[in-house]
Amino acid sequence: MIGLIALLAPPQEPAAFRAVFEDRPRQLIVRLLNEPGDGGIYAVFSPDVCAVRRVWNGRINYRGKVYDFSQENSFGEGRSLYEVPSQVLGPTDFGQSSSAADPVWRFTQVGHAVESRPFNLENWGPLYFAFEERGDTDSVAIELSDARRQPVYQYLSSNTISGPNVWQWNYKQMPALPGRFQGQIRISAPTLKAPKDVRRARLFGDRLAWFRGETPVPVQFRGYHRDGDKTTIRFTADARPIELTMTMEGSLLIMRYRATAAGPALTLRTYQPNVPDPTLGEAAEATVEVRR
Repeated sequence: MIGLIALLAPPQEPAAFRAVFEDRPRQLIVRLLNEPGDGGIYAVFSPDVCAVRRVWNGRINYRGKVYDFSQENSFGEGRSLYEVPSQVLGPTDFGQSSSAADPVWRFTQVGHAVESRPFNLENWGPLYFAFEERGDTDSVAIELSDARRQPVYQYLSSNTISGPNVWQWNYKQMPALPGRFQGQIRISAPTLKAPKDVRRARLFGDRLAWFRGETPVPVQFRGYHRDGDKTTIRFTADARPIELTMTMEGSLLIMRYRATAAGPALTLRTYQPNVPDPTLGEAAEATVEVRR
């Protein structure tokens, strides 16, 4: 009986942990405020670009094989307080113009294809392509091409569907692209024993965050540690060691970036219209404030 109660009880939520989160691997999630119900405040830090990409007031919907045996992974629910734009293409950016917010594309002939609109990228980090497919006899082919329509990356979906009417979620990290890139994505059916459906296609990722002037600099995640109720995140930007701490002060979330060694001036791009981009120059500390 005790074992059954333990299985049915909700998991004890840690103050900081790393996980596949919102379709991205190795994310660091920090709980900043724990209130009854859905009143928590959380932040997710991307180790790939070494910056906070989202803060929200709400809860975490824990998903995945550890929690509910689903294919999906965990994600934050609630009101976003701070969020770096991350979507490049959405479902309505593929195929013919449609009034449907969630169109389904049916492949009935070999060679049938759906293409995205052309897109432009500048200073993006990791990119991911995600979609859902239905039909258990064949895979679909994904092709990323450049402005000249030359293939840059191609792959077949990993079809492990257990029945013809089951939707399967797929996502894959794209290869690193140049700082400026113009391209297009094509979904096609290279083989077809039965009709195949695809929906919810989207291209998303993380914007590069740290710059010297107009040039992005390399970053390296160095880990994090807990000290009481405070989480400190360590990383380097252009080889300059930096520590980030986040604290709630009344209705304000304060993100404090502190350089622990001298170095060139670095600017953090927040991509927020109402939040100034802080600079770590000779001053060793810079802050970003987010109102609850």
